[in-house]
Amino acid sequence: MSTPKITLYTSHLCPWAHRAHIALKELGLPFEEVLIDLSVPREPWYLEINPRGQVPALVYDGNIITESAIVARFLADAHPSHLLPPSTGIENALYRARLDWFVDAFISKVNPHLFGSARAATEEDRDKSAELLVAAVAKDIEPRLVEGKGPFYGGSETLTFAEVLTGSFLLRINGLSNPEHGLLSAKLPALLDSVPKFKRWLEATVQHASVNYIWDAAKVAGHTRKRNAMIFNSVRLFQVGLPKEQSNVTTNDPPAFFGHHGNTDNIMGTRNLICIWYEGRFMVAQYCQWDGYLEGQGATILQFLLVPGNIERLKKGVGHITPVNDETVQEILSKHRFSTFKNNKKVCECGAAVPFSVQETCFPPTLNRDTGAKIFDIIAAARLDDYIPIRLQLDFATDGLFCEYCYCVDLDAEVFEVFGGATRIPNTKDDEKVEPIGKNRFVEVCKAEKEKDVPLLGKSMPLLLKSWPLAQLPKDLDDMLSQVAADNVGESEYEDGGNNREDDLDKDEKGTLNDEDDKKAGDKDKTVTDGDDKQPDDANKNAVVPDEVKEEAEYEKNIERIAEDLLIESAQQEIRMEKERAAMQATANAGNKERTFTPSIRETK
Repeated sequence: MSTPKITLYTSHLCPWAHRAHIALKELGLPFEEVLIDLSVPREPWYLEINPRGQVPALVYDGNIITESAIVARFLADAHPSHLLPPSTGIENALYRARLDWFVDAFISKVNPHLFGSARAATEEDRDKSAELLVAAVAKDIEPRLVEGKGPFYGGSETLTFAEVLTGSFLLRINGLSNPEHGLLSAKLPALLDSVPKFKRWLEATVQHASVNYIWDAAKVAGHTRKRNAMIFNSVRLFQVGLPKEQSNVTTNDPPAFFGHHGNTDNIMGTRNLICIWYEGRFMVAQYCQWDGYLEGQGATILQFLLVPGNIERLKKGVGHITPVNDETVQEILSKHRFSTFKNNKKVCECGAAVPFSVQETCFPPTLNRDTGAKIFDIIAAARLDDYIPIRLQLDFATDGLFCEYCYCVDLDAEVFEVFGGATRIPNTKDDEKVEPIGKNRFVEVCKAEKEKDVPLLGKSMPLLLKSWPLAQLPKDLDDMLSQVAADNVGESEYEDGGNNREDDLDKDEKGTLNDEDDKKAGDKDKTVTDGDDKQPDDANKNAVVPDEVKEEAEYEKNIERIAEDLLIESAQQEIRMEKERAAMQATANAGNKERTFTPSIRETK
């Protein structure tokens, strides 16, 4: 067999790309390495190799292969060795099935606690992550590590495919618990004594030359700390003009995805809304429950917009969008079921492949709240016969508590807008229409919610942090973060509004405003009492109280009521989510009902 020409596009800081390095090194295959900088938008030439912009990407004799597990398995199958037996024969097939289950358990049960600890805000959270990690190991991994001649999976004396897929994460568990890095709990090494088979396996794996030859703990730790710092800087919510009680709910404590505040699998639970405006209306208003901060969905959108040609492709793609209601969504979901299996995953007829742990119903990506900013790639890649169902979820923009970030790409005005936190809706006459752009993008949407009997909705709208013309976008993520921060310095200092309301008053009105403030400060001895015929002086008697002051006074009266509404809204949110889950499950169970709706949905992966 001739030596293949192999080029690996990779990053030494990415644990997923590291898998390909382990496989290539253990198989002794020569290859050319091209390092990809993951901190900046991908160059167009690389997006031609991997449109998703991720690493690794392997070019093998001209054939492009992506996704880390697929790359590693391809190499192991193309070059038979001790790593993985062939799939022929019952024993070999059973071995591969057990190995796949073992790796899936490690990635889905152990890894969330590893990443959660690396992003934890406090030492207490890191300690809790370590305890949960070891508990997951004890429950799902330790029982499946057998004693044998060797320390590797299945008692092997040589490296196996299990170590190829998990070695990079074991390096992080072992190396980042060093106190000098401050990422994992210093208690983790001692806690691992309670799982001796796992500890033996870990130590043997991280000492293997094929596993650790590109590992640099200091560089990985430094890179992780830098990313965490960027997330902390970008995650602060600019809660302007909302009651103090509401602001405290969302800003006083570290965001949930930095520590363990609930489901540890949801370590990036920052909810957001992703919108596309075209031909005078919202074409997309996609609710997403993950990575809403600027370094997450914001960076993904920016990366998409910076690629030459993507904006024109997006304009063409929106023509394939079809708004759908809840009934149509149920029809669509009934046609998406996992009916086959491949590589130890469930596969839907639409081509989507997921681990066995996910829900029974397959959600097409344009209806899936996990899709996020990837919806731009899906729409831009649409073909002539594609059907793209979209459920507009604009009501989420009115949720001042839970809607943490909004992003809008306006293809008419050709601007990219970033919203964070919430502010009060400006007062307008009932018949007055506000142009939906910039800071007023969601005014009409939020005003419409006032008629609905849902607490808090219609009382606030997303706060604009920054807007860029599409021709003058930030050059990269760091540039975007710095511009947003520069434009919002000091905004969070005001409890009663984003801008000092005196700036908008003339000289006489400012004097009246100061009189009102003095009165609030406690001049009780000057107030009129029963039986007192003392009259206000002529100046105060004739003073006209500005509308701004009246509104402020009325607003202060409602603070306590709105704070109570927050609690009600939180409870109602849980009820809505529970009803949604129940409806989806009912659809999944309705297998015998005859259906006539057969949409064609192509998922881009």
